[in-house]
Amino acid sequence: VFAISVLTDEGFPEELKPFNLDEILEAAAKAEPKMTEILTRLIADL
Repeated sequence: VFAISVLTDEGFPEELKPFNLDEILEAAAKAEPKMTEILTRLIADL
């Protein structure tokens, strides 16, 4: 079993603010190429 996730908000208590969907989607889009590379290499090694 393998699980992976992307944190789109660090959640520091002193910096909490209402969520912004555009910021969340931007963070996810930025992480996508890196996640694809990680998963591609992981699957290739199986």
